[in-house]
Amino acid sequence: MSVAEVPSGAFVFLNEAGETILGSAHAPVDLADYAGFGAEHADGSAYRPEDYPLARAATKGETVTREPMLYRRGDGELRRLEVSASRVRGDDGQPLLAICSFEDVTERERTLQLFETFVAAVPGVVYAKDRQKRMIVANRGVAELVGKPLSEILGKSDAEFLDSAAEAAAVAETDERVMTSGVAEQVEELVSFPDGRRAIWLSTKAPLRDEAGAITGMIGSSIDITARKEAEAALAQAEEQFRFALEAAGGIGTWDWDVPGDVVRASAQFAGLYGIAAERAAAGLSLEEYIAGIHPADREAISARIRAAVDGEDEFHAEYRVCNLNGEVRWVVARGRCLRDAAGTPTRFPGVTFDITDRKRAEDALREVEERYRLAARATNDAIWDWHFASNHVLWNEALEVGYGHAPETVSPTGEWWLEQIHPEDRERVDTTIHEAIEGEAESWTGEYRFRRADGSADVFDRGHIIRDETGRAIRMIGAMLDLSERRRAERALRATSSAWKRSSPIRAWRCSCSTSARSASLPMLRRKH
Repeated sequence: MSVAEVPSGAFVFLNEAGETILGSAHAPVDLADYAGFGAEHADGSAYRPEDYPLARAATKGETVTREPMLYRRGDGELRRLEVSASRVRGDDGQPLLAICSFEDVTERERTLQLFETFVAAVPGVVYAKDRQKRMIVANRGVAELVGKPLSEILGKSDAEFLDSAAEAAAVAETDERVMTSGVAEQVEELVSFPDGRRAIWLSTKAPLRDEAGAITGMIGSSIDITARKEAEAALAQAEEQFRFALEAAGGIGTWDWDVPGDVVRASAQFAGLYGIAAERAAAGLSLEEYIAGIHPADREAISARIRAAVDGEDEFHAEYRVCNLNGEVRWVVARGRCLRDAAGTPTRFPGVTFDITDRKRAEDALREVEERYRLAARATNDAIWDWHFASNHVLWNEALEVGYGHAPETVSPTGEWWLEQIHPEDRERVDTTIHEAIEGEAESWTGEYRFRRADGSADVFDRGHIIRDETGRAIRMIGAMLDLSERRRAERALRATSSAWKRSSPIRAWRCSCSTSARSASLPMLRRKH
């Protein structure tokens, strides 16, 4: 610090710190004597005596604040200073002295210059502010964010260059908290672009300190995380919808096994299927806790399947039984996949489990019905058929081969093949009547026709039951074809025998004679009655 008389500018005092900074104890006795100092302009020209801040304050009454100055010390070293100067007035308002303070900011400027070079090369938004929250360093990302040139940003606070007062106040609050506490923070900040877009920035801010450790400002960087936040929101919404769907579906559960840590995180539905309370599942349990919930008869096989997936097969798909919270045995189907890192090490094993108990029960019931159907079909000589209309698939029992000689490999399982085996004289009639029944509202159909046997033709009586859906549309027809050939041959033989017998028997003549006599005898009786 230095003190000079007013208005001559003659030095009155230069403290020790000032001598160290200037590298000299030079003390001018008048204005002209200021030429003995070593201040230089940016172009290298020397200051005129009247250019010095202290001289301007003493002679003209100027107030100078933190004015940058290049100063060449007595040892020839060029230093960067910040100089402030002003007059001191007495109680009567008259100037008494001019005081000048100067600070050597050479090292700070060098550090700042290096920092500015680094900042300019860094993508995104990087900046530094002084203790008054004025922007002292900013890269191109700041200019793009604010929508203004750096010349309108540097040296100003957020309140001066941001269009939104609310956003500026929020930023200033965070900056002040970081500089006051001396603790770095990472915060999300809402910012508005000049074109009206709004974005979310993740800002990391830390205190800026001088050589003595005193906080002189703050440094920060920001990245646009709008897309990430939108993706997170979309994911959260999707997960919520998926959770609702799982809950609505009832017996569906999900799991995610952290393989290295052996922690399974599962939904409440999944945990319940394995006999584990939702509260315990939420905390994360080991895989063995869930293995214990598998039916003892299936446990070893499923454990082996899981190990195989982890050891390299990756995919996991299995059906097995579990014991739920109520002690009830349920059937489930589980699908999962072992995920690996770049080195091939297992990291996660997510998957989903479906409760298929009802399906299993239905399959068991169907198998039982099919077994009864198979036994019944084998117990009869009738050719039993099952016609599915949607696929036009016709399934025949063994009697088609045994009774009619059609080997399975020669049979096309379609309605057309069936129709082709009907005698040409009967085919149109059968085709018409059966479709009238199907397309109408009938519950059954019957018909007699000639059906081609492998070694000839057979007379059959066919009957079928029509199955319809809830709308009345025919979806399936099951029937049985009875071979009438033997019956028809017996009937024809009986008719032939009867005819021959009538022509050759004497009893027939006697009966005729008796009939004539009876008629003759009855006529008088009829007459008497009338």
